[in-house]
Amino acid sequence: MPELCKRWRLNIRPITHLHIASGEWLDPTQYVISANNFYVLNQPRLVSRLNAKNPARLQEMLKLSHDRIAAFLSDSFDPSQADTWTQRHTVEESYQKQYLRDLGNPEAQQLVAAFISNPLTGNPYIPGSSIKGAIRTALVDWRAKDPAARIRRVNGKINDWNLEPILFRYLNERGRPNITDDPFKWLKVADCEFSMQSLGLRKVEVRKKNKAMETSRAHPGDELSYLCQVLLKDSEGLSTVISADARWLKMYSMQKLAECCNNYFERKLKEEDYFYLPEKKKTHDNFKAWAKAMKANQFMLRLGKGTGALHKSVNDPKYQTRSLAGGLPLGICCCSLEELP
Repeated sequence: MPELCKRWRLNIRPITHLHIASGEWLDPTQYVISANNFYVLNQPRLVSRLNAKNPARLQEMLKLSHDRIAAFLSDSFDPSQADTWTQRHTVEESYQKQYLRDLGNPEAQQLVAAFISNPLTGNPYIPGSSIKGAIRTALVDWRAKDPAARIRRVNGKINDWNLEPILFRYLNERGRPNITDDPFKWLKVADCEFSMQSLGLRKVEVRKKNKAMETSRAHPGDELSYLCQVLLKDSEGLSTVISADARWLKMYSMQKLAECCNNYFERKLKEEDYFYLPEKKKTHDNFKAWAKAMKANQFMLRLGKGTGALHKSVNDPKYQTRSLAGGLPLGICCCSLEELP
């Protein structure tokens, strides 16, 4: 395999909150909110300390209901014992008040969607695979517009499970994908790790298309709202490295990559069902303005939850849901590329 011949620093600035799910939902026995800080507990260590202090009391409490155990752990927690927690970041006072109000209530689940983190350092990160997937979706969109592309369509819409192998030309002679020839194997994106101080807690609202109406609406009640650890908007100092070998650079320049990403974002902005929120018209116009202002090697990218970045997402998005935090779509980022020596 040819050596990676060029590298670029990818700078990322989130302009809305961003969430990359770890797949774990934290319940109130796994975290504590105290003094406007969110702590993810080291349960074995905390239980060990409580057992050493008062084993009879601990055994008595562990026989109670889940919500009562959560209240006991919260009351017993001492943040100065740093070995009893693994993560800490600040939260707004409103979230602490809600936590204390619902603590011990068996009807309040108080689940929190956790941000993915490095198991060795404990720091959260944006996986390189998420960044690469968003880039791939933009290039799929660009190549799908080529009239020469032999893509199966139904009623004018793409309906081909071999879409990417066709577009990136890695079908073998038997008409099956040959993964070793996928050009994205020649593009590497490192993980973007950042500090816990850039994380926060936000309520995420899921909106879905109402078939009876032309506009989107929020579902009644809170069944589609939940708490989520997010990378806070306008966080600074986020960067990672993109590497490409000669085979990739023969097919795509990094300037073309940036152009495709930005064009894809601009096109999605025109699809009202995907981004547009009537009550946020000014912000929507700002997204358009930022995309228009991008220079060479600068582009807009949407990362993480809510992107809908499936290989068929170039189709009609009317069935997609939108995840909002602070009333805005998650994961919208301004990006720039700087070539490294």
